[in-house]
Amino acid sequence: MRRALALAGLGLAVLILQSVATAVLPVRFVPDLTLLLAVAAAVSASTLEGMLISTGVGYGADLLSGSLLGQHALLRLGAFLGTRVVSAQFHLKRGLPLAVCAVGVTVADALGTAGLGWLFAGDPMLGLHAPLDLAARAGVNALCAPLMVGLLDTVLELLTEREARRRDVRLETRRPVL
Repeated sequence: MRRALALAGLGLAVLILQSVATAVLPVRFVPDLTLLLAVAAAVSASTLEGMLISTGVGYGADLLSGSLLGQHALLRLGAFLGTRVVSAQFHLKRGLPLAVCAVGVTVADALGTAGLGWLFAGDPMLGLHAPLDLAARAGVNALCAPLMVGLLDTVLELLTEREARRRDVRLETRRPVL
């Protein structure tokens, strides 16, 4: 239960930090923290935890952004699953493979957003400046992806150590054991 609450708290903190960063910095230089958390969950967390984290932060991004309800949840779940497939073939804990994967996931997310916008609203919401914004966002996400994986690894390690200490049971015997 503590593990689920801690991961939900991390997802909430990521949503809040994303909202604050979007209000303060230019949009093209703000990393997509919900997307990076989905990538980090695919690399570090178990399958069920990763799917729940990815879908949860995606749905939270839907509520905060005013986009189609379920759009970000679907795209974050797709990012999780795609990264999980790539992670089965490549060791994504290292910096360069993780950065390349983050760039690919960022581009796929932008294309998915445009495709869903075209499908449901009739407007792909792409302008002439979209390739430059996408390149800047992909670069920022590539730089921030190892940090997010490190943060999630640290949180999961702390939770695992705490559970291991709590479950440690000492059995006292009557006779000395060598």
